[in-house]
Amino acid sequence: MSGFSAEWLARREPHDAAARATELAGLLRTSSSATRNGEPARASRAIVDLGAGSGANLRWLAARLGGEQAWLLVDHDAGLLAAAENALLRWGTAHGASSVRGPAHDGELGEIVLA
Repeated sequence: MSGFSAEWLARREPHDAAARATELAGLLRTSSSATRNGEPARASRAIVDLGAGSGANLRWLAARLGGEQAWLLVDHDAGLLAAAENALLRWGTAHGASSVRGPAHDGELGEIVLA
């Protein structure tokens, strides 16, 4: 248990989103799509979100990164990961996720693939 409730995180999510640095997301998108040593960058991204809580970072950042992404959410609070899984199942359906898998290990929400 982290001391944060899923309800509290849901209430603060719009405020967190407003405070995020959109220009950094743009830099990340640009740098990850650039060529490396003359070779095109990989078509997909693997992202690990440590301290993922309810998955708000994924919901905010995924659309800004674009392209195929595979996310692994990690948090020590199993209750928050369960809430994240439920929220991401609904969100993923609305945003084109090809799969959302439940916990791979204690403290991890399995792979979420966006294409």
